[in-house]
Amino acid sequence: MNSRLNFSSDGTLYGLIFEGNGGGIINIFDSTTDKIIWKINNVGKNCFAFSPDSKFIAAIHNGISIYDIRSKVEVWNFKPNFETINSFCFSPDGLKFVVVGEYETDWDFNDPDMTSLALWDLKSGKNLWEWRCGLYEKVIFSPNGETLFTIGTAAVNRNETAKINSIDLTTEELEEIFREKNGLRFWDLDITPDGSALICCGMYYYYESEIIPIVLVDLSSVTKKIEKRGAYYKTKNELRRLEGHVGSVTAVKLAPTGKIAASASSDGTVRIWDLASAKQLHSIKIFTEDLKFSPDGTHLVLVNEGKLHFYDVKSWNKVKMVKIK
Repeated sequence: MNSRLNFSSDGTLYGLIFEGNGGGIINIFDSTTDKIIWKINNVGKNCFAFSPDSKFIAAIHNGISIYDIRSKVEVWNFKPNFETINSFCFSPDGLKFVVVGEYETDWDFNDPDMTSLALWDLKSGKNLWEWRCGLYEKVIFSPNGETLFTIGTAAVNRNETAKINSIDLTTEELEEIFREKNGLRFWDLDITPDGSALICCGMYYYYESEIIPIVLVDLSSVTKKIEKRGAYYKTKNELRRLEGHVGSVTAVKLAPTGKIAASASSDGTVRIWDLASAKQLHSIKIFTEDLKFSPDGTHLVLVNEGKLHFYDVKSWNKVKMVKIK
């Protein structure tokens, strides 16, 4: 079961998307009762998102559909100009919507730009711009909504070195801001509440190491030019690495305070980290498909074998379990 978990910003709802017969299913739960209040069937299986005001939910359905949660009615549908959707999200003010997707039918190994970033204005319904700009896995907004950050690979070969790009939404300038020096491919990222740092995770290709680190990138540092083997790339400073996982790190999320992070790995553990010291605070032995902190920061929620496991962030004891179906 490939599941993804999200909370509404006000904490009144949480949702889980998982694979069902004929496509994805989103179950939306009331956070107080843990009861399912709505099922959205036959959606794309890889992502969904609550709007910042907690009134709408976006899912993949004949393009991308946005539903009013209260009335359970589709209020908007748009069709991005690409075939596979990797990631999308609302801007912090809820006025814009960004999507990362891929072209598949016109694959050309001489053209590295097989992924598209597309930005919509939700008030006017206009597609503001769309770029082909690399192989991107995920996109997020900065907390102030002025910048986009993407993770992806630096060449057509998806096993190549990972990079992070930023897009300034005022100038529409795209810049490479970080490149992993040891062949780590990023799969997930999050940003601190103050927008000062990114946290990224993934797995190694072509690098002999049993330890798979989680990387913190200092967004306030100056972007440097690094020359290597007759070529160059640009990168900001690395703050520190969180080291302990011995398998691919599939997800990483920050607590609302921005002081601790939780990570999930194929090594069968979820690890809790103090960002300031880079020390591991706690470890939970569990395979999880996704994880999130509740908006009030009191719980860490893990997805495992058709159940949601809620852990208290002070004691790290499991306090309840909710069945997905």
